[in-house]
Amino acid sequence: MRAAEEGNLLLEGKTAKGARIIAHIDRARDAGPYKRFELFMPEGGKEPFCTLEEITVNQPSKPSQFDFPKRFLQKSGLRVRHMEPGEAGAPLDLGKLVRSILARMAIHGAEEIKPLVEKMYSRKPDWGVLAIRDKRASAILISMAEAKEQP
Repeated sequence: MRAAEEGNLLLEGKTAKGARIIAHIDRARDAGPYKRFELFMPEGGKEPFCTLEEITVNQPSKPSQFDFPKRFLQKSGLRVRHMEPGEAGAPLDLGKLVRSILARMAIHGAEEIKPLVEKMYSRKPDWGVLAIRDKRASAILISMAEAKEQP
């Protein structure tokens, strides 16, 4: 950990294979201390291949923020689980979240990170199948958001 601008801190970590992550930390931030993550490829490089910004935790959300029309969810074919307000679901697995984000980036043209994603999974993903599933899920979620916006 080292000091950064404006009293913030930088936390840097490396994997055994040489990939790096830099976390930008602001201890006084109400939305949680981690405000930015930068992910670097194992081969090095001065620029991150992925940056996660605007990170917030434990902040109130708008009551309707995650309300999708139930009729679309039930007919969508997507795997969904109904949770009651205040129900404690499975804890957020940041490893799964990062793998999902990186896999989606690889599907959508970031070819240079495919080897990294393949190392993160226990078996090599079928990129064609993942692309088809992603396209289908994206279309469903976009249509739900558009339907929600209509009066």
